[in-house]
Amino acid sequence: MAKTVSIPVNHFIGSGDTPVLIVGRLWSAEQDTATLVLANDLTEADARFAEALHASAGTIEAERQELIADYGCDHIITSRTLLT
Repeated sequence: MAKTVSIPVNHFIGSGDTPVLIVGRLWSAEQDTATLVLANDLTEADARFAEALHASAGTIEAERQELIADYGCDHIITSRTLLT
């Protein structure tokens, strides 16, 4: 049987009604990062995750645009889990 665990809201980035665990990385990273995100929908959650990744890496807008030109997006999402 699964055990229910409460996660305090201060462990999430963003705000909204949909809690999501997103795992992914920047193209240059060797390991994934897991982030708890609150958003109003999955598109918003993905955007907040990407912003957090780039903010922590210090990526500038020109670098992001170059990644998009090279790979079609500026980050990789390996998994996304809706939390209830």
